[in-house]
Amino acid sequence: MHNEAIRDLHCSGLHLFSISDDRRLAKWDIRSGTLELVNNDPAWDRLQLIDVSDNGQYVAVGSYDRSVRILESERLTEVAKIQNHLAWAKDPRAWVMGVEFLRSHDEVIVAHIDGSIFQWNWKTKDCYWRTQDGMEAGLHSMAYDDNAELLAVGLDDGDILLWDLKSRKVMHRLIGHAFRVEVLQFSNNGRRLLSASLDTTCRLWDVKSGESLLVLEHPGQVQDAAFSPDESLIATANANGRVRIWSAPRDSRSEEKQHVRNTFKSHEGPWNPGGEATTPAG
Repeated sequence: MHNEAIRDLHCSGLHLFSISDDRRLAKWDIRSGTLELVNNDPAWDRLQLIDVSDNGQYVAVGSYDRSVRILESERLTEVAKIQNHLAWAKDPRAWVMGVEFLRSHDEVIVAHIDGSIFQWNWKTKDCYWRTQDGMEAGLHSMAYDDNAELLAVGLDDGDILLWDLKSRKVMHRLIGHAFRVEVLQFSNNGRRLLSASLDTTCRLWDVKSGESLLVLEHPGQVQDAAFSPDESLIATANANGRVRIWSAPRDSRSEEKQHVRNTFKSHEGPWNPGGEATTPAG
């Protein structure tokens, strides 16, 4: 259905939501693969990323025009638009690089490429918090852990800031990557953080201590990374078109912590339907 590059995807229950450079938001039925709904409002600018509230009722879409639109997920009808932050962004081109629903579903965290972060109640349009502290290098990625109410922000200089949203203070500045952080993902229990960078590495971090537990090196820029559902595997994708599957260490607080750097392995090659990766000859 989309006729230009897909920008972001998000699964919620039995539905998949997708946005594209064609300025369309699509809702798909995962079981049948059929397209259910499309919102292609001509007023929309280029769409950048998407999130769905935990209760599945709302969809948030961040755009290059620096706005965030909230839509009800059933009919993809717009119910709110956040745009008041335009006067606060220090860069007029500060498009949205991150948007996450918080636990209340009425609130969202919005991050902009210039390093501006805002916490909004999208129903009342009240801004509860805004900051640019420590993010002068510019912001490129964001992840939110609902369990501990932690926010991770990846910067263009390779650093990662870990914010405690309850105190609104920085817990750690994670230093290890040499270039821009492309992707961040918390583990299900919030104890570990996965990061992928253009410096050709993927790192695994202990959230409580801020320690780098694991470094996965690649022959090119790492553009994406994710845990498997049971977090026993890490998948990484880099600019040469390869997807690698790595065995992940157990939780950083387990007895095997001291063996972390000796337990991982990577597989390259086509993925078999049976669930095993095959390694090319040679």
